[in-house]
Order: sequence, then structure tokens, then C-alpha cells
Amino acid sequence: ELTATASAISTKPHGELVVTLDNGQVWAEIAPGSTIKLKPGDPVRIEAGTLRSFILVAPNGRSSKVVRVR
Repeated sequence: ELTATASAISTKPHGELVVTLDNGQVWAEIAPGSTIKLKPGDPVRIEAGTLRSFILVAPNGRSSKVVRVR
């Protein structure tokens, strides 16, 4: 499990969220249409899922599958 602060938030052309963390890591949603609402400065948690997947959990408890970009 990784806990960090979102330093930048952007989106891909189809609406997938891209989150840059304060430690320099960049994570992107696998599928568009999530209900996660983030802004810079929000704490986020990255958890290990099943079959080598990862899940980003927002402060409001909502989550989405993500992949590490950088």
C-alpha cells in the first residue's frame, strides 16, 4: 500500500484520470467514466489488487483501477 498526495490531476482524451503524486509517480485509470473526484493536494492511497492490478482510493472512499505510467 502506498499513501501520497496528488500534486497534479489531468485527463486523457477519453476521460481517464491521470494523477501525478508528490513522490513523482504517475498513475492513470484503466477505463474512463469513474466517479473519483480529485484535486491537487488531496491524499490518495494506491492498493494492490488481484492479479497484479492496482487500485487508487480517493479521500471520499471511491476507487478505480489504475496502472503506473511513470
